[in-house]
Amino acid sequence: MNLYYMTSNTATKDTSEKVNRLITLFSKIFIALIIFSSFTSNIILFYNSAKTLHRLWPCSASNIVSRFDKRIECIKKHLPGTGLVGYVSNRAPMEFALTAYILSPLFLGVKKYDRPPHFVEDRSKDYDFIIENSINHKDIIFKNRAQYVKLVDCANGVRLYQNRKMKK
Repeated sequence: MNLYYMTSNTATKDTSEKVNRLITLFSKIFIALIIFSSFTSNIILFYNSAKTLHRLWPCSASNIVSRFDKRIECIKKHLPGTGLVGYVSNRAPMEFALTAYILSPLFLGVKKYDRPPHFVEDRSKDYDFIIENSINHKDIIFKNRAQYVKLVDCANGVRLYQNRKMKK
């Protein structure tokens, strides 16, 4: 057997194993860096999103209710303590739920809640009062109801109408 061949073959194996170990090590480091940067990027994205969301709409439920309560505060003193009032809206269904919650034990009557633009009106009943809750305070979505007169306009899209029969 050739001694030169044996030593060069062993040297090649050692070099080849070292190169393979280095490649494996660099691959593991590269994968670890990708995972770390992805994790860091997601944390930063989540933090910025949460900060923006909190700035636009504070997250506590009591704060949402109190903000909506201030929005309809101007009509509350004109409504009876209990009973049934109508509700007309082109806003999201969540606002109906908030209105019903804030005005309880007064009940809000609606016939149905359609898909967007969420227009609600029950013309089958003759309510003593009807609450209008529109997206834009200049929009008037409660039309062609001659027996009702506008009692209160909160100038924020919330209006209260009273039946003429009640005024007598």
